[in-house]
Amino acid sequence: VYTVNPQLGITGRWPFNTSEFINNKPTFLTSPYYSFRERTVMNSHGQVLLTASPGGYDNGRIGQFSPDGYARARSTFKDENGREIEYTGYIDITGRYSMVFAKEPGAGGPWDGRIPGPEPIEPVDSLPIGGPNPPGPLPPGKVLLKGDTIPVGPTDRDTLRFNVRVMAYPAQGGTVYGSGRYEYGDTIRVTGTPAKGWALSRIGSDRQASYTKTFNKFAVQGDMTVTCYFTPIDTLRNVAESHYSGPMTGRGFPAEVYLQLSDPQSNEYKEDSKGFLAVAFREMTASADSRGGIASSSANVFFVPMNVLGEMKESGRRWLVLDGGILQYGNLTLSDNTEMGMLNNPLLKMMLLFDGADSGEIAPARYRVEILQGAPGDKSFTLGEMQRKSSERGWISADDPSFAIPKKGFFIQRVDKGLGSDFFKGVALKAVDRRSVEWYPPEGFYGDRPGVFGEMAKSLGELFRRKVKDTPYEDYDMRQFSSDLDRNIFKKR
Repeated sequence: VYTVNPQLGITGRWPFNTSEFINNKPTFLTSPYYSFRERTVMNSHGQVLLTASPGGYDNGRIGQFSPDGYARARSTFKDENGREIEYTGYIDITGRYSMVFAKEPGAGGPWDGRIPGPEPIEPVDSLPIGGPNPPGPLPPGKVLLKGDTIPVGPTDRDTLRFNVRVMAYPAQGGTVYGSGRYEYGDTIRVTGTPAKGWALSRIGSDRQASYTKTFNKFAVQGDMTVTCYFTPIDTLRNVAESHYSGPMTGRGFPAEVYLQLSDPQSNEYKEDSKGFLAVAFREMTASADSRGGIASSSANVFFVPMNVLGEMKESGRRWLVLDGGILQYGNLTLSDNTEMGMLNNPLLKMMLLFDGADSGEIAPARYRVEILQGAPGDKSFTLGEMQRKSSERGWISADDPSFAIPKKGFFIQRVDKGLGSDFFKGVALKAVDRRSVEWYPPEGFYGDRPGVFGEMAKSLGELFRRKVKDTPYEDYDMRQFSSDLDRNIFKKR
């Protein structure tokens, strides 16, 4: 896992594999130091600066660092009589406590920054905040050398000002306003005027904590860069009236594509549609096997027809522009086909119901699929690669990882990736007579009701999600629960 700066230059490598990095949930907000699972403190380059409980006890904790370089911490050490005493307080990045508390009357003190126990590890030599060659400007005067402490910040509020840079991406996309020096906590409004042929698609900040409920207003949290993203306006042409059909092969399930390029009187969604594209599953159940059939899954899948917006040309390639891509699924099941399946399968079903993962849908998006051989209006033509419209980068591959949307769940972790770049690749369409299509899933699509225990699991899951919404526990999952249980209960002292 690497970290990059806003200019996409690699600034460091982290000592995690990908899954560990995701589970640790780093939040690059206002401080150059980051605590992972309250155990390890690192800088933005992945260098370990401090570890909890250097004496080896497992209940030490280090909280997140504030912008002025301090974090809450807790450590347990043995006194001269071998008695374990827990200390809490505020530490700097060297591990020196500035304020220490202890519940035990015999804990001792006062201390000059050091509590009893082993010496904390020292930071790396000559390490400026953010690591060598930091990705952004440093706060004035805050540079750590070996053995230093965090300098006291300015006491005069009027001098605490930060540089806010507003930029356009790409530069030719438009003109932007809002750059300047602002006080901490100021709210600024960023505006952008698109150039001819361009549209303002999104405004983003390199400081996550600066966002507000208004898309172009940001709270100043330090030196920051706000980017106005512009994308070219697509020039679409109408398509010749025709109707096509062709099989989808090599997908693992029997399906057929039907494309209607004419006035879509039955289109339920958009008045500006020039037609629609539907995928008809000959069998409603799609299934998948893994690990040689040891595990399997199945679901009822319904493809909501996509709107056809027109045809466009770019760099010598022709594209059919589509809106939608909603795949609805219901009655999802996960199966353990081993001898343990008798015990595991009911549990898997309850886990799906608890997380509401037994049904759902893929979110819609703007797509374009390449026209390879032939063209609309001919007797036949072939579809190729599919791209998706990004609010930041325009048309890019539909497989780009930036489109992945994690779906929260306590037991089941899902990701909405949308339609893949090869979803329609190789589909050969031939002219056919006009047909009728279904715009909604048929009756009974979601299967039978789950029964008393299933309904109970579903209701408990809904209650849990309501209770944790907008709290720190909203992202809490079974893996974290298991880890906390092991660390705080089974291994406690």
